[in-house]
Amino acid sequence: MSDDTAAKDFRDLIDWVVSNGGYIHPNLRFSHASTAGDASGSSLITTTDIDPDTELLRCPHVCNISVEKARAGFSEKFSDAVPPHALLCFFVAKQKLLGKESFWEPYIRVLPKTFDTLLYFSDEDFQFLQGCNLSRQHAEERREEWQAEWKTALKALEAAGEDPAPYTWDLILWSATVLTTRSFLGSLLRPTTSSPKPTDSHPVLFPLVDSLNHRPLTPITWSPSTTCLSLFPNTPISASSELYNNYGPKPNAELLMGYGFSLASNPCDHYPLVINPPLSPSQRKIRTLQLQSLSLPPSDNGQYSITISTSPIIPPSLITLFRLLTATPNELPLLQITPTSPISLRNELSTHSQLLMALRMKLPAITNPLPHPPKNSRQKFATIYRESQAMILKSALTETKTRLHDIYSTGTSSGALISLTTALSDPTFSAAIEACFGTAGESELEEEDQEDIVFVLYICWKYLHRSEPGNEKWAQWVERIIRDRVYGTPDDEPEEGVDEIFEAIFPAAGEAAPEVFADPEGGRWCVELVAWALRVFQGEGINAVGVGEADADVYVIELRS
Repeated sequence: MSDDTAAKDFRDLIDWVVSNGGYIHPNLRFSHASTAGDASGSSLITTTDIDPDTELLRCPHVCNISVEKARAGFSEKFSDAVPPHALLCFFVAKQKLLGKESFWEPYIRVLPKTFDTLLYFSDEDFQFLQGCNLSRQHAEERREEWQAEWKTALKALEAAGEDPAPYTWDLILWSATVLTTRSFLGSLLRPTTSSPKPTDSHPVLFPLVDSLNHRPLTPITWSPSTTCLSLFPNTPISASSELYNNYGPKPNAELLMGYGFSLASNPCDHYPLVINPPLSPSQRKIRTLQLQSLSLPPSDNGQYSITISTSPIIPPSLITLFRLLTATPNELPLLQITPTSPISLRNELSTHSQLLMALRMKLPAITNPLPHPPKNSRQKFATIYRESQAMILKSALTETKTRLHDIYSTGTSSGALISLTTALSDPTFSAAIEACFGTAGESELEEEDQEDIVFVLYICWKYLHRSEPGNEKWAQWVERIIRDRVYGTPDDEPEEGVDEIFEAIFPAAGEAAPEVFADPEGGRWCVELVAWALRVFQGEGINAVGVGEADADVYVIELRS
């Protein structure tokens, strides 16, 4: 369509609407180089400043296309046999088939001939959605739904004595997409002060009023009355500005699926993370308490929205789920008391470590290189959507990593968290380890796979010296560990294989570093003690992801009394 033809078509649309009681502000003009990517390639531009609360556009109800008018356009037999959506699709299609004989011909003429919604994507276009939650499957599900409606309506139309042949799938796809991209809710057919009606959820087309492109958070008022729908700006509009509507807080996935475009820097965009793990009865009970505390429905569907415009980005409902999933049996009772609050440093580190790993798993697929730069508008909008999803995911990763570092830093500086670094920072213990293992360097011990046994030996050593001055935290921690009896006691029979570990270290360790490892047969250092410390090490410790140097993981234990 040439610019001259498009200009004439829009003038005809305006004349038609105005002649039927509509209105367009005299200082608005149509431009055919849209800045928002509307499929029709049009936008409304102001030629002067416009004050707030000034009527911009008005569509009289005589010009709208509603289910009520669709019923009047077909036989009662057909109208009663099909759902409202199918009826409206066939009515819009009928107006296109009628051409100049249709009352709505000036409106039908300016509608886009094709769209950029997912149902119009080619195989090549879908490649630009790789790694995204929105995919070909969503398009096929909607196609199947609409085709089922179409086939049912064709039979109903034939049964009503009308020729179904002109209503091809391509035509119905076009009319259905007109509805998803341009319709308003039926509640706008009545004043906001009137009582709700069953038809409030039905789609309605308002010619001319539907010409505005979308910009999130635009302050604009939709003012319905018994005779028309009008639009008013809530703030001043400068001259030479595009006039925008506000379709609501829609993320890019919804915009691309339903409207055929997406927006860079969309403040309403979010990344949907689906996590729906099986829960035990006790976990389910706590989960219900968590959701109640957050004023959420008692049963969630496992879908969580990570939204860039909120702070924090990660929703509390997701954080609390991970607290529940990573809680030890001893920590679950604490969650029953305070369902949404942190219960321990160990649990907080585990919560955010597991969340970090879950987010990391999502990132590669959505950041893999695309086959080539976008060649058309569908690929361009898919790329914008994909890049926005990646940006939100990266922001969530950054927030989670920052939180992890804060928890780890607080815990280590207060002495509440111990690690291999803690053990080797003790001069006496470090010297003993170097004497026994030939090194006290963390990296060297890790290369030789000795870091775990060194940590276990440190737990044993601190246990043996827990009553000495300065070891009060250790004494309280050991008392709690033994009281809970989750790991037994240092007198219990050792598990199979622990004696081999013990014999590989003793009595040689006692000879090499007697100040720490002496007298294994005197009741101090024994295989039962090492076995107990190993159980504690495995049960109480967690791998704090990315908190060490160069983002290395650090295995830590919380000295929680």
